Amino acid sequence: MRIAPSLVALAAFAAAGCEGRAVEIDHPFYLMYIEDPSEVALFRCPGEPGIGCAIDGLPGPRVIEAGADERFVVAAQRPQADPAGPIRYYYFARVPEETSGWGRNPERIVGPLDADQFAAAKARLGLPDFRVRR
Repeated sequence: MRIAPSLVALAAFAAAGCEGRAVEIDHPFYLMYIEDPSEVALFRCPGEPGIGCAIDGLPGPRVIEAGADERFVVAAQRPQADPAGPIRYYYFARVPEETSGWGRNPERIVGPLDADQFAAAKARLGLPDFRVRR
């Protein structure tokens, strides 16, 4: 039986507790790491951080900044293989089910985008600014 890496990460995080590892972007989305502070990912925590969190399909690891408004969530990520490489950008529209039952209506993540593609999407859609940096 194969266990999904995201479930392992979720279990490890729940067992470890937050201990200052979570930074709220806009509930239920948080930037968090499990063990290594350089391995920050975007988590969805319907309750409080550290309880029932999920990462399935969300950007990570090495997310360096994120932001949100009532319509969208944005994230910027350093490449794992080349930390000095170009930043990759992601965004997705928020869904009404984001605090429960999101599996029936998952977010549709757009990315990775380069800086120019992200700037064009930001101008066209009115994407939010990055507010949280790690």
